[in-house]
Amino acid sequence: MGATPLDKMLTVSEVARELDRSVARVRQFIDSGELPARKVNPRLYLIDPADLARFRKRKRPPGWKKGRKRGKARAKTRPRL
Repeated sequence: MGATPLDKMLTVSEVARELDRSVARVRQFIDSGELPARKVNPRLYLIDPADLARFRKRKRPPGWKKGRKRGKARAKTRPRL
């Protein structure tokens, strides 16, 4: 990780929004070592934008799906009798 000032670093929720992933999934990337992060306190991780760029360019396994669709879940309706 470079010498990026703390005010330029990204939070886990900001990274999750950029990657279109959940906060929990971003924390999994951090815990596995795939995404480098700086632990500021027990509840706060900060990610260098350069590390995020490298993470985005990494090689992905075959069959990996890019992103996921987010939207409102539709309630299943029963046919009227």
